[in-house]
Amino acid sequence: MRKEEFFEILGELDDKIVVHAKSTGKKEPHWKIWGAMAACVCFTVIAVASFHMFQPDGFHAMIADYTAHTTVHYAAVHMEEKTAVYHEVSIDSSKLEKYMGEEYQQDKDGTWYYPAGAENLKYLLRQNGEGILSLWVFSDFIVEEGASYTYGDVLDTIYGVDSAEDFISITAAPLDSNNTDIGKAIQEQIGISVYTDRKDMEDFYDIIVDVVCYGADSESKGDHNRFSYSFSTDQQDKLTSGESTYGTRFLKITLADGTTIDSWKYDALAGCFFEYGGIFTEPLSDEDVHRLNDIFDIK
Repeated sequence: MRKEEFFEILGELDDKIVVHAKSTGKKEPHWKIWGAMAACVCFTVIAVASFHMFQPDGFHAMIADYTAHTTVHYAAVHMEEKTAVYHEVSIDSSKLEKYMGEEYQQDKDGTWYYPAGAENLKYLLRQNGEGILSLWVFSDFIVEEGASYTYGDVLDTIYGVDSAEDFISITAAPLDSNNTDIGKAIQEQIGISVYTDRKDMEDFYDIIVDVVCYGADSESKGDHNRFSYSFSTDQQDKLTSGESTYGTRFLKITLADGTTIDSWKYDALAGCFFEYGGIFTEPLSDEDVHRLNDIFDIK
């Protein structure tokens, strides 16, 4: 039975009960009325539960509800003219079987698959020679010493994004590394904000597409004293002074297909982006920093 048919039948049952209760000219015993209503409620719960029980969970829904901890295991995946680094996600193999999609490629370690329903390369499934599945998430591109890539390369190669039209929203949250009372108070004050303005999306895309990234284990080329704000102090320790909490945003970009890009962090003090694992970008222009500050309300 389709969900729509079920609710049509339920609607008809409900109307008949109401009409019958009003048209008999006498009151039905309470146990009959409440019994009929209880039967309908029970039928509703069973039918809706059955409907959801037999609906396969989408990969994006599954991974969104799962705390995807990455492990120390890494894998190199060759694609186009670049080699991507993937981190293994700690999740049981048995949970992945129903998410196997089309084959992506084979290498000496096994066969790589797209997750079923996924339209990009953020996640890949790998099946080894023993048939055991594992889940992997993109981290960065391997670069030779002194080399680099752009966030535009990441958007295009990994996510299939070539314009701001693929951006649905940007969620920004303050840095959560300062667990002191001051740090927690600042985090609560800033809160989590979701940005959906199309002009903001377009400007954000135009800025990040040319951002140069130096890959894992690189060193920051930014200067945390480069910009001054209303929250700036004379202290050198930007974390304990609260400046880093005020001036840093953890970003989550939601794409049209439901994928999220959640590894980028914007540092308004140094005017650059960074990621865990020692991944830093080149400093941005003053103009780009000011525009990002406008978007994320950093003053």
